[in-house]
Amino acid sequence: MYEIEALHLIECLKKSGLGIKEINQFFSWVSEGSASFEKRKELFEARKEAVEAEIKSLQETLSLLEFKCWYYSKAMEDGTEEYLQAMLPDKLPSDIQKLYDASHK
Repeated sequence: MYEIEALHLIECLKKSGLGIKEINQFFSWVSEGSASFEKRKELFEARKEAVEAEIKSLQETLSLLEFKCWYYSKAMEDGTEEYLQAMLPDKLPSDIQKLYDASHK
């Protein structure tokens, strides 16, 4: 069972942006036992912060993509962008305004 957990952990650390060298360092700390608890905790806290920042950035990207999908659907429906341009930057429908604002920070 330990091997499966270790594989899940390696995958998690890789997805969080760590390279092989850093992952090996982590497992070296594991072999040190309780003396390295603080180092390991700091590593996970740092990776958590990095992933949260990446999620925030991706959410902003997704908001812009969703806004542009709406924008071009409306432009196609209207046959023009004039009406849409007149709504920018702060006269959009409320749900679309949230997307626009989230993507234009």
